[in-house]
Amino acid sequence: MPRQMYSLSDLFELRSGDFHATKELDDGTTPLISCGYEDSGLVGYYSIPQHLTYRNCITVAYNGQPLLAKYHPYRFGAKDDVAVLIPRQELNEATLLYVAAQRNLQKWRYGYGRKCFKEKFANVAIALPIVSAQLNEDRIEEASIRALLPCRLQQLIPQHRTDRALTVPALDWQEWPLSHFFSFKRGEFHSLRELSPGKTPIISCAETNNGIAGAFDVDEGIYRHKLTIAMNGRVLTTKYHPYQFAAKDDIAVCFPRKNMRLTSLLLIQAILNLERWRYSYGRKCYIAKLQRLCVPLPTKDGWLDEEGIAAVCAATPYWEHLQGQLQRFQ
Repeated sequence: MPRQMYSLSDLFELRSGDFHATKELDDGTTPLISCGYEDSGLVGYYSIPQHLTYRNCITVAYNGQPLLAKYHPYRFGAKDDVAVLIPRQELNEATLLYVAAQRNLQKWRYGYGRKCFKEKFANVAIALPIVSAQLNEDRIEEASIRALLPCRLQQLIPQHRTDRALTVPALDWQEWPLSHFFSFKRGEFHSLRELSPGKTPIISCAETNNGIAGAFDVDEGIYRHKLTIAMNGRVLTTKYHPYQFAAKDDIAVCFPRKNMRLTSLLLIQAILNLERWRYSYGRKCYIAKLQRLCVPLPTKDGWLDEEGIAAVCAATPYWEHLQGQLQRFQ
């Protein structure tokens, strides 16, 4: 199927968000979106005038991790550190998700020290499948994009549990160097072209598909139930692998210095991913830096407070969904 390059300004009207500080807003029911990475950029819920809200739009971060794109099918307001992409023509949910995903694949090109403001990304191009029409008027072939999704977005969203109190114990958060909890080893493989196809997934620094670059026939450097940290691309991206895998040499494999619960590994993964804005393609984080990197963690008697961490995980509204996904690999 033919494809055509479209700039973002061809497809969308680009606006900056309307609010700089939340203190200018009263509490309410409308979500306010920022450049934040977690919770789809949600800052909180506020009373926002109807004419300053958007719906069925994409937001793109100016700040934090520039070019981070999120799709919002609900009504929302936006802070001034994000751009709001308003479709110039009606686009279905799948196409908007596809555009956001394509933008996110390019995040590695920018960082906290190399930002991407509206004037820069207005002409950023994206390739979309098209249907050629008469008079040289081409239109986006949305049916083929829809076919890429196995189901509708609503079916992918886990049910939000509201039938229980979300209570967690008091935790003693302290900053510790990662080397207190882990030793690190660089992956064994540099070029995958030298390897034959096989059954062992090899992890790269890619963000998609949990970093899996492909499955190959290897008999060395095989791990399981480990965290990996990217030292290239989107630096500090941390992933958990409950399956058998090998790794490229731009990946650090993490080895706990003591037995560590799954809940503890997942919390550390989440915290490291929140720190990714500190690094970029131009400011990398090698193993020597990883060993010195300090992060806040709940601790008790000089080690992780694993009982407390497990209680925090159990209290989160989507824990059953995540736990069910991980049980498939046990």
